[in-house]
Amino acid sequence: MFAAFRHRLRLKSADEQPTEPNVFDEYAHTTARCPFVEFAAVVRDARLSGVPTHDLDLLRYLVQGESPQRVAQERQVTPRTIRNHLTRAIEHVRDALAA
Repeated sequence: MFAAFRHRLRLKSADEQPTEPNVFDEYAHTTARCPFVEFAAVVRDARLSGVPTHDLDLLRYLVQGESPQRVAQERQVTPRTIRNHLTRAIEHVRDALAA
């Protein structure tokens, strides 16, 4: 039988810890930043670290809710090319911010 269908191999056991329902309320009042504010800070830091502007523009455009298909049509390339450019842009930002 194929290994993926063996019940004991497929289901991994996990430890569960029972908690009180209101234990998560104490974290609700933390000063969490808005995701867009955090993204703006990441883009600013990446720009200052030397990430190319066309990479940051692609990230900004996709974060605004545009699909890779629409971006590909506007830039006259395939959606796969946009996904590859996105992967490259994310790698540039990660490398710049890790340094």
